[in-house]
Amino acid sequence: MTRLRGLQPAAVAEALRQSLVAIPGLCVALAIVLSEVTVRIDRSDVRSWLPDDYETTSENARVVLGAIATGTITVVTLVLTLTLVAIQLAAGQLSPRTIANFLGDRFQQVTVGIVLGTATFSLLALRAVRVVGDGEVASHPDLTVLAAVTLTVTSLVMLVLSVDRTASRLAVGALLTDLADETCALVDAKYDGDAARGLELEQPGRLLETSRHDERQLISTVATDRAGWIQYIDEDAVLSAQPENSCTRIRHPVGTFVFAGMTLIEVDTADIDDDTAAALRAAAVVGDQRTLQQDVGYGLVRLSDIGLRALSPGVNDPNTAREVVLRLGQVILQLQRHSLPGDERSQDGKSLRRIGAPTHDDFVEEAFQQISDAARDDRATLRTMRQTLKTIIDECESQDLPGSTDALHRHLESVTSRLTTLDRR
Repeated sequence: MTRLRGLQPAAVAEALRQSLVAIPGLCVALAIVLSEVTVRIDRSDVRSWLPDDYETTSENARVVLGAIATGTITVVTLVLTLTLVAIQLAAGQLSPRTIANFLGDRFQQVTVGIVLGTATFSLLALRAVRVVGDGEVASHPDLTVLAAVTLTVTSLVMLVLSVDRTASRLAVGALLTDLADETCALVDAKYDGDAARGLELEQPGRLLETSRHDERQLISTVATDRAGWIQYIDEDAVLSAQPENSCTRIRHPVGTFVFAGMTLIEVDTADIDDDTAAALRAAAVVGDQRTLQQDVGYGLVRLSDIGLRALSPGVNDPNTAREVVLRLGQVILQLQRHSLPGDERSQDGKSLRRIGAPTHDDFVEEAFQQISDAARDDRATLRTMRQTLKTIIDECESQDLPGSTDALHRHLESVTSRLTTLDRR
């Protein structure tokens, strides 16, 4: 599990969501409790309300529980192996940036948890069935065996479903759908009214407070002591922490790579106190890799990665590249439906300026520039891109969407000109 600094609730929640430890750990804890409950009920003679068909002896129970424990441990190994193979295939054939989609698959986490819980339950029940009280052997562990068998059947069903789900998600179409839908969901969350709060996945950089003298005024700065990607910035926390009647400048947007010592936040006042510095420090997180916490551009990068690999000479899969272009168009059209925040924001006499915040045109460049360059001589991909750009522009004009279409028109003209040149050859 990713280590966290500061233990912000949202950061912990996101780290747990991407972990193969949290849900399985919870299932193991529940299995421990369940084994204790069933054993205690058995000791109180549960046969009084269980059908006679479920009666068993302690000898038979030990055989059944031992077989279940051994088998489920093997199944855990199989499930984890399938997960690792899926990650390796996705990273090698599509993009290493798709790993998070498999690690964060809730169904896979639940499957591992149920199988681990079944093994834990069986081992603990086996130990409890052997000795009861002062060393007497339990004679009728009926409910314990019934619970173990039920968990085993559930584990087997989940295993089959897990294999089917993993195989389905390795299909490029399904993966592109997941990536595009996840990015569109982030677009809606970030740019619809209440923006989604940022989450911390990677170990954040420690921020340092310094002061420097400007020709016009004193400015307090918050800088990072490590190189990495800006994963999120909580603007509400920045506004809340800064002094009254002051202006704060966020020097670099989310998704920017910063070097150690680079300024992230400036406040137009001298010598901010320790509490303010600590609050500003907690508002920005620098990690080892880009994430989809607030970084819409990273969603476009993950999609375009697959398209670039498909267009490489070693792969030469233009059909996958065409589908990538369509999914990129899906995300760009969703962005066009939203008005992006401006360069400034004010609240309660405080102001915040965003320097370098991405625009609609920036997102269009992020989505299509590299794919367009890589598909320079690929007619099929270029035609799909031309049609996609036309569709987005038509939708923007017909629905009067707020997004700028300047970059869309530029790319459309470039792609059209390139196709015309290719057709003349």
